Amino acid sequence: MLSCKSTLTLESYLKQYNTDEFEIIESVNGDLNLDGNDDLAIVVSKKNEQNISNVKLIILTLTKDKGVKKIFSNQKLIDKQSFSELKMANGEIEISDYSGMCLRISTTINFKYDLKINDLFFNKLSTTESNVCGDQQKLEPVNSEFTNKELRNIKFINYCGQAN
Repeated sequence: MLSCKSTLTLESYLKQYNTDEFEIIESVNGDLNLDGNDDLAIVVSKKNEQNISNVKLIILTLTKDKGVKKIFSNQKLIDKQSFSELKMANGEIEISDYSGMCLRISTTINFKYDLKINDLFFNKLSTTESNVCGDQQKLEPVNSEFTNKELRNIKFINYCGQAN
């Protein structure tokens, strides 16, 4: 009789990043695939890496006993210098970054889990721009949000963000 139980555990998967070669920049838990179990998202980078764009976001959906169900990975989404926050809950994950000196730009990218397809898709992109320098005319913050049916067909693993 064949067993479909995962033999890959969370602990065994994370061992490859728990070395002198890598650093875990951030990790969050939350229920991404809406199965009632906490899943894990980690942002990892090679230590002493000169390429600030060489950062990987890895999302692991987990079973109740911490076996790995599915792995999502994207290395074109996060810029190490501007990355600020990662949130995951209720079938969604948000990646935020913050950059700029006088002109500050805050960007949040949201991906949503589709239960029917068992995959993670782009949901929306929000940006806020504001001028915060006292030597220039202060401008009211400008907010933008992009979302539409066509963009929601972009899978998480195929999304290319700022870190190209």
